[in-house]
Amino acid sequence: MIHTHIAGPSGILKEYIQSFELKAFDTLNEVIKKPCHAFHEVLISLIIDSKKPLFEPVCEQISSYFCDPSKAPFSGVMGIQSNMKGFFVYQGRFKIFIIHFKPTGFSSIFQLPASLIFDQFLDAGEFFKNELEVLHAQFHEKVNFSDMVNLSERFLEKKLATNRHLWKNESIKKASNFLIREPNALSIQQLAYHSNMTLKTFERNFIGLVGIPPKLFTRIRRFNQALELKHYHEKLSWLDVCLKTGYFDLMHLNKDFKAFSGNSPASFFKRHFIYMKNSASKPNTTL
Repeated sequence: MIHTHIAGPSGILKEYIQSFELKAFDTLNEVIKKPCHAFHEVLISLIIDSKKPLFEPVCEQISSYFCDPSKAPFSGVMGIQSNMKGFFVYQGRFKIFIIHFKPTGFSSIFQLPASLIFDQFLDAGEFFKNELEVLHAQFHEKVNFSDMVNLSERFLEKKLATNRHLWKNESIKKASNFLIREPNALSIQQLAYHSNMTLKTFERNFIGLVGIPPKLFTRIRRFNQALELKHYHEKLSWLDVCLKTGYFDLMHLNKDFKAFSGNSPASFFKRHFIYMKNSASKPNTTL
């Protein structure tokens, strides 16, 4: 069973951080594989007082996607993912603190193009040149979840305060956050219009701040909505999932599942439902 604590950000970070999450679990020597499928968020993960999960690539062609599995990093930054890369492999006890960024959050806070980490998982220590080292070390001092959130917020606020050009990001920030809440409500053309930009300018700015084109971002977000819905409501038919998540029909749902998970919807859940069932416990939401 996975024990999860989730907290929302405070103050100005509400505009850039989706949530802070702490996962603690023990597989009791069972090997559990978490699929690394297409995903619409940027994450920073810090592993606390536990061993490193391994990574098993789905095929040889992307074996170099991660660092050597035997030398997996204690901390990592994961960009938006556009397809199935493989599996995180867990066996034993794990404690992982995760920072979930909103679409423009990573680029705004760290002043780096999100495209640098698109389809990547990198050693956070190397990527940030050890900026996270002090924060990560503090997490090993037996601090509780609230302390971890407070320490993280101080670190992120300090980084954000150095960005003097946030006003340039405002329209894309609003548009991308809208796509998280309502991925099917407006077309990309309508979002560009409401952002007071031409379609070409909107797409270029969106890629610069979010890391991928808005149309692809919307597809990946909708795919993950379908995953979450089926995850928590197993008895829903796939047709119901289509209707509730804005897919035109089952053919379009199947197309996205094959593109983003490498399997049909039924096959994906049949193969990976054990992990999803183990992670289905309701989180403790705090702060």
